[in-house]
Amino acid sequence: MKVTSFGEVLWDDFPGGKVLGGAPLNVLVRLRSLGVDTSMISSRGDDADGEELLRQIESKNVNTDLLQVCKDQATSLVKVHLDACGSASYEIVYPCAWDRIQVEEAALQRVAESDASFTAAFPPATKFPAKRSSNWWKKPNSKFSTLTCARRTTTPAALLEMMKKSRPHQAQRRRIV
Repeated sequence: MKVTSFGEVLWDDFPGGKVLGGAPLNVLVRLRSLGVDTSMISSRGDDADGEELLRQIESKNVNTDLLQVCKDQATSLVKVHLDACGSASYEIVYPCAWDRIQVEEAALQRVAESDASFTAAFPPATKFPAKRSSNWWKKPNSKFSTLTCARRTTTPAALLEMMKKSRPHQAQRRRIV
């Protein structure tokens, strides 16, 4: 099975240090651990954080051929604030590299060859810039569907089944943030 995702790759900056993150990437890492051929469509900055991000994604065996380098924006960062009870709130540093994903023929080809493709949606309470530079996933016959990754009870088998059932018409209904 071949699965491709579009969306953010970033650093979650916790009080104790940075951790590789981004909902679409997290799903791909898990699918890859189950033996699925995975590929990430995103953008990183041309900086030390971007180089380390690339190294860590490659170490998880997720295909990075479609990970673009944005020369004019820093690698994406989310500052994670923990309250006294350990509940997190997020400050998304903007502008950022993953907001500059460009249309590339290789990405369109990978999506066309994939059994499933998705982007992940942030919960509605997340304040996030609504404008995105790349609306190419809205093209006719898009295989993209939205996956909200907040439910920890979703099993890998259920996740794969949801992605298999995605339909091109869902591209118009899904929420891209």
